Amino acid sequence: MDQQPAHSVMFISPIRRALLLFCLCTSVAIHAGTTAEAPPLHQSVYSVKKFGTTLGEMTNQFHRQQDKLHYTSSLKASGLAALFISEPITEHSLLRQSESGAMQQLAYTLNNPQKKRKNESISFSWSASGEAQIRAAYRNKDETIRTTSDTFSRQLLPLLMSRDLLQNSTQKQNQFQIVEKARLEHYSYQRLNEETLRYNNENLNTLKFRIDKQNSDSYSYVWLAKATDYLPLKIDQYKGDDLQASLLLTHYTRTQ
Repeated sequence: MDQQPAHSVMFISPIRRALLLFCLCTSVAIHAGTTAEAPPLHQSVYSVKKFGTTLGEMTNQFHRQQDKLHYTSSLKASGLAALFISEPITEHSLLRQSESGAMQQLAYTLNNPQKKRKNESISFSWSASGEAQIRAAYRNKDETIRTTSDTFSRQLLPLLMSRDLLQNSTQKQNQFQIVEKARLEHYSYQRLNEETLRYNNENLNTLKFRIDKQNSDSYSYVWLAKATDYLPLKIDQYKGDDLQASLLLTHYTRTQ
């Protein structure tokens, strides 16, 4: 049985809005022991807008170092936004991969030099039986969460969706258990329709999905294409009826 936080160890909260929207993404739950493989190693670059105004550029890199997988994201502001965000906001997830290819998260950090109170860190300790003890820190709060289900940081949601669709391109829905704000949350995606988007001077056939957080009025639409390994070509993040932010893929390269 999953156990909600015991107020004695460390805690986590959502990523800053601009970079977080990449991750905001019924329902086949992912449980420990899944055999789905990790997506290809890659680098991607996105232009980021918030409330219709250019915020900057986000670079993501998924790479292997020795026997571990690393996923890093860096948001660098440009134009007027650079006056308020002078240093990049970065995220880093550390994972390991089993012999069957299943991903298991080991750590997560968020570094926001402009708002250090929003810095976050999480560590995952997995037992041989598949139980996790998750320790997280945020705003001087310490929490511990225990669970027997696969659990990830929100940064990894695009990788999890890519993994699903590379394994089965007809998949229409799924649900993920995510740690945020010292609680176990659930995010789900639902396939809507097919649309054509322009990328790299080509018209690409895409699958459009809606991503929801349980018991929240925040949601996102994402467009995924086989040509980019089902990583987002475009993301629109909403709160209620209001468009909050948008990301558009400008560069994607496999590195493996």
